[in-house]
Amino acid sequence: MGHGSKGLDQLVTTKTMMRVLGPGEEKRRAEAEKRDVAPEVQDRLDNRVRFKKAFGYSKEDEELIFKPMMDTAHEPMGSMGDDTPVAAFSAHPQLMYRYFKQRFAEVTNPPIDPLLERRVMSLGITFGRKGRILEESQHAAFLVRLPSPVVTEQQMNWITSHPEFRSHVLDATFDPADGDEGLQKAVERLQQEALSTIKSSDVSYLVLSDRAVGPSKAPIPMLMAVGAVHHGLIKAKSRMAASILVESAEPREDHHIACLISFGASLVHPYMAYETVAELAQARIAEAENNLGTEADGDVPTSVESALGNYKKGLEDGLLRIMSKMGISTVDSYRGAQTFETLGLSDQVVENCFDGVVNRLPTVGYKALTRDVLARHHEAYHDAVVYKRGTALPRTGAYGHVRGGEYHSLNPLVFNKLRSASSKKGGYELYEKYSD
Repeated sequence: MGHGSKGLDQLVTTKTMMRVLGPGEEKRRAEAEKRDVAPEVQDRLDNRVRFKKAFGYSKEDEELIFKPMMDTAHEPMGSMGDDTPVAAFSAHPQLMYRYFKQRFAEVTNPPIDPLLERRVMSLGITFGRKGRILEESQHAAFLVRLPSPVVTEQQMNWITSHPEFRSHVLDATFDPADGDEGLQKAVERLQQEALSTIKSSDVSYLVLSDRAVGPSKAPIPMLMAVGAVHHGLIKAKSRMAASILVESAEPREDHHIACLISFGASLVHPYMAYETVAELAQARIAEAENNLGTEADGDVPTSVESALGNYKKGLEDGLLRIMSKMGISTVDSYRGAQTFETLGLSDQVVENCFDGVVNRLPTVGYKALTRDVLARHHEAYHDAVVYKRGTALPRTGAYGHVRGGEYHSLNPLVFNKLRSASSKKGGYELYEKYSD
């Protein structure tokens, strides 16, 4: 399955990308229903929704992550505090990134201010096959340097097709039919394939890709794949032989990018995130062309290119802020630094994929992580999905209470009991119900 923002115009017509928002919603919905959609286009749209569901995308991601970033070129801001359970205790499938907490230098002032001291910080990254330090070779400095570890589709294609640099794609997927043992077997396969590729050829890049995801292929959590290959090569004393590049639909936030780089990735191409931004931008443009919305804000991008540029800049600014918490000024130094601690992963998973990281509350192992991946995969490819008027993505309740979604300690039931206990008719019995 090919996914990329380049072919978006051919994949999605303006009419099918129309959004139904704002006043007069019922009328506009009726008008939208009258528009015919070609069966092949409808199939592609349905498949894209399935693809997103397999990676845990939600309506909140579109509204609270993508739209603010494509509009403002900054990572979205939220109030302090999170009243949801930690990933290990959640009743819903979680992405691997939620098990990782950012560490920071415990000093009174920030080690580096990413705004005022931006001149001393750099996102420029050097990667490729590196030679031995004590041996002189003309190929030791035959490397590539890019201004950012977050790359576009064009940059990724240029890197992997360059005649002077060989690359090898590692398939970061596994067969759902393998059951609870599938994920662990797939991780071990990745480690073995990476090592055998380096020993048998002079590749410069190992590309971890999950583009093969489909009805018979479930994705390996990309952070786990990166960590497993990274530490597998370290243990085999072959880590400097090739750089790890990531081509994944999973990462879409600055925290995700930071995790991948901190555990060994040199570049990240979040292709489905780009495609989602392009999709949302196309919808906004179509809405404006059809006079279906209010007048656009002056700060809102009016083209797909500007929206994609804003989103990429938002990821980069967020990465700089995360780096600054530890006083790290260059992404070259941040790569492989493992400036995170885990909360809830089993010792076996940490030892195999994230060796050396502080691990608190070891609980969730390979089998539980496999079940999370397969639950999302089953919802994506075995439940009915129909793309209509934009998206069929669910609301998961990750950022606010949703009936049947993620649990929040501050939910309507709690507030109702508090209101009853504090009313004139309230009493100690009602307060006990609230406190329980």
